[in-house]
Amino acid sequence: MKKMYVAALAGILALNACKKETDNTSAAGDFQPLTTGSTWTYKETVANITYTFTATNRDTSMFNKTYKVLSNSAGGNVYLSKTGNNYYRFGTLQLPGGPGLEEWYLVDNLNVNGTWEQSSTLSFNGTNYPVKLSYKINAKNRSLTVGTRNFTKVTEVGLTIFVRPAGFPGDLNLGSGTFFYEDGVGLVKSTLSVDGSLAGFGTINQNTEIQSYTIR
Repeated sequence: MKKMYVAALAGILALNACKKETDNTSAAGDFQPLTTGSTWTYKETVANITYTFTATNRDTSMFNKTYKVLSNSAGGNVYLSKTGNNYYRFGTLQLPGGPGLEEWYLVDNLNVNGTWEQSSTLSFNGTNYPVKLSYKINAKNRSLTVGTRNFTKVTEVGLTIFVRPAGFPGDLNLGSGTFFYEDGVGLVKSTLSVDGSLAGFGTINQNTEIQSYTIR
């Protein structure tokens, strides 16, 4: 079963409450509508897997936030939340049977080059590794063509994942990704490449593209 983003990395990531954001703000939008009955169908082009998220009429409380429950045609649920200008998701970054990660994936009022971070812990074979998820607004209000669809109000977010193995003097680049969010729609495209050697995998590449959507 494939999830939306890094199916191999995040089942071994556990979020700590350490976050940092720059003071570099601009006008906000709505980059994740959550109206009941809305749907988003994606294709993971590397694995050639298609799946659909559907916003249900159910909410749940996690991490002191209210999350909208989205069903996933590939199995299980995905959880999305928006608090002010901050967007969170849970259940998209995990391995089957592994712990989930609350990901602080977007701050919609930051200007281009604005940044924010999460500090996490990667646990593998009984060893904990400090991990840092670093995000950056690469572009705002850009145009993007995905398949036959043209989007004109896209915010582009870059992600770099760093890990510090025990005894190593500095951070190692574990992987990177780019995510594209259309105002009024949500995620329309993402690319991700992660070195999974710590978890016994090779390099993991994912390319996710929206196929269709309905916003209620």
